[in-house]
Amino acid sequence: MRGAECVETEVEDALVLLDLDGGMYFTLNGPAADVWRALEAPASEDALIETLTAKYDVEPAKCAQSVARLLEDLTQKGLAKPAA
Repeated sequence: MRGAECVETEVEDALVLLDLDGGMYFTLNGPAADVWRALEAPASEDALIETLTAKYDVEPAKCAQSVARLLEDLTQKGLAKPAA
């Protein structure tokens, strides 16, 4: 689930976020942008992994590691929070 209040826009192949609370910009590409979009509603890590492995040619274990790192990074920056 998303944490901070952000505005977003597409710029070429990237999703650019502006954290309105912290005044920071972030750029997400490809699968990371897909995860961000999925976080508009509460989503489990397993659901995110399932979505990404269906869309991209990636092994589930590698995808799980990448999703965990991304969610940790987004959480540390206040952009996401764990789904209840």
